[in-house]
Amino acid sequence: QMAFTTRISYASQSGSCRIADAVVTVKVKVILPEWRRPRKADADVRLFWDTLSADIKRHEDRHVEIAKNHGRALEDALKATHPQKDCNAAKAKAAEITAAELA
Repeated sequence: QMAFTTRISYASQSGSCRIADAVVTVKVKVILPEWRRPRKADADVRLFWDTLSADIKRHEDRHVEIAKNHGRALEDALKATHPQKDCNAAKAKAAEITAAELA
């Protein structure tokens, strides 16, 4: 499960509005499979499970890393936005950038 949260502040000045600051938070909950190992589980089965479990964790950790990279890219894109004619336009631009970056 993954959720991106943006906190954006705007600054109005001399007939325009810009994004003054943007902070993107990525909240992740990784749910991994579990195996309640029977006491008499075969050694080959234990080895298979241990290997598979480690591979799944590594795979999911990579998804988390990719999500954090997207969060940083979104934050950078928001901060790099040029001033808009007013704050409603700046908010619309922020929404457009967010939708494009997280698509």
